[in-house]
Amino acid sequence: MPKAAPKSLEVVPEKLTFDGERFVGGAGVEITYDHWLRYSFAAQFAQGRRVLDVASGEGYGAAHLAARAHSVDGFDLEERAVAHAREKYRDVANLTYHRSDAGAFLEKAAPGSYDLVTCFEFIEHVPEAEQHRALAGIRRVLAPGGLAVISTPDKQLYSDVTASKNAFHVRELYRDEFIALLREKFPHVRILDQALFTGSALFESGATSATLSQMVWTDLIKLQGSCRRGMQGNGKYLVAVVSAEPLDDLPLESAVLVDLSRKLIGEELYSKHLEVERLKRVEAVFDSTQQKLEASEQELSRTRAELQEVRSSLAQHEGIVDRVLALLAQTSAEAAQAQRLKTEHILLKQELQHLRGAHGHEAERRRFLEHMITVKLALRAKALLDRTPLVKRVMKAVVKPLV
Repeated sequence: MPKAAPKSLEVVPEKLTFDGERFVGGAGVEITYDHWLRYSFAAQFAQGRRVLDVASGEGYGAAHLAARAHSVDGFDLEERAVAHAREKYRDVANLTYHRSDAGAFLEKAAPGSYDLVTCFEFIEHVPEAEQHRALAGIRRVLAPGGLAVISTPDKQLYSDVTASKNAFHVRELYRDEFIALLREKFPHVRILDQALFTGSALFESGATSATLSQMVWTDLIKLQGSCRRGMQGNGKYLVAVVSAEPLDDLPLESAVLVDLSRKLIGEELYSKHLEVERLKRVEAVFDSTQQKLEASEQELSRTRAELQEVRSSLAQHEGIVDRVLALLAQTSAEAAQAQRLKTEHILLKQELQHLRGAHGHEAERRRFLEHMITVKLALRAKALLDRTPLVKRVMKAVVKPLV
């Protein structure tokens, strides 16, 4: 029995995760509203036209425009994003994705090859020279009568007011800088503001347009205010419609995105809930830390009291030690004096012995001398007597009776 032919394996597109540089689904409610509304707004100009989407990223925007356009080309610098878009939106026949940087793609494309160019949240990601190069390229590829829709955050509201910095933004623009940059390449520029809001909608089922009304608060604490027709004020993002042709007669429909699921409010409430829970945990940690600090302070007080007692006892012991040291010093001096006296006694004793020896020697010498003198005297007397016989006889006569 022949084996069945293997079924072709379905290629699963690589999942992209939001890193702050390119929008992907699930990135967040606010950013989802902002990004989708721009493409919804641009779609009013896409009917039957050749469309180019600059920095198409995940590919959702180009695919949305393809539902009305004659054809759509999208390009992005990141290879993973392009591969993901090609696979995810492969069933859209009039849609093509390319991998390229903006300058290279716009310089290689045929002049006048597109009727509509969308360029959303791109120019702030490149330096000034690349901004000029990209806008010149967009002007080059626009066909006569063509439009470009370009957006960028207003630096004042996006960064200055919030005191924040997007790490992926290279050169953000203030409103007047953005307008001046566009007018260098396009003689006709119309600026729209994009702002996120909460509100209420009144509509018939299937409605595609509505009259705008704006809530004007006079007291946010007491929630007092009024409702007026129309919209005023600046938006966080600037969306420009530019062309080489006059735009005065071009109808521009303001775009409003309505989320009946109230997802934004729910997310806000949930984030507040998370913040409250976080604050509760912080408060619990603070209370626990405070209790530990109080216990530590009590322990520190006890330690200080014990230390004071030790210091007092130490002071007393220091007095005793000082007295002992003084006695030791005195005893040491006396011991040194005693040692000196002992040494002197030994020296005196040795000297006495020496003197005794010398005295004995002198006594012996004296006796010897006395003996010698006695002998000499006897010898002299004998000699004298021998020379004087008369005296000798007399001496014998005198001494003999005495013996």
